[in-house]
Amino acid sequence: MKDNTSFKTGDMIVRFGEVCQIIRIEKRENDDGNAEEILYYKPYYAEQRVNEVTYSISVKNLSLASIRKPISKKELLDLIKVLSKTIEVDVPINIIEYKEAFNSNDPHEIAYTLKRIWVEKQEKADGISKSKNELYEASMKILVEEIALLKKTTVDEAKKIIKKALKN
Repeated sequence: MKDNTSFKTGDMIVRFGEVCQIIRIEKRENDDGNAEEILYYKPYYAEQRVNEVTYSISVKNLSLASIRKPISKKELLDLIKVLSKTIEVDVPINIIEYKEAFNSNDPHEIAYTLKRIWVEKQEKADGISKSKNELYEASMKILVEEIALLKKTTVDEAKKIIKKALKN
């Protein structure tokens, strides 16, 4: 992962799969009298949302909030490999494990989770549980915006890239 402490206006960050753009950085004094840097950011793909919001956070709290810089292009290739890799799901998948991976904000963990659910979905004639399907959709949503950003494409095209990789 990239350095998570150095930012400039226009940089992109990822907040649980939502790609955001830093629109302003302010330095201000906190309650202790120390200077701190505050990032103001908004969703990058805001045209897809009805209500656009602006968020702010102190740089020192980024890791606590699971906000990070986007993965690199090399890491994207690794992520696509995870989605493309043939795996077998021998053991019934524990939904708690999925939720832990989902909450990790680690794109590779989320990609592996997505692949496992996808495999299970393909193998079960009667489908998967509602909770696994919801986790599948949420995992897909988390990966889509970041892939769209790195591939310089639309969210819809990024979803097609993921689905193609899952089928390999």
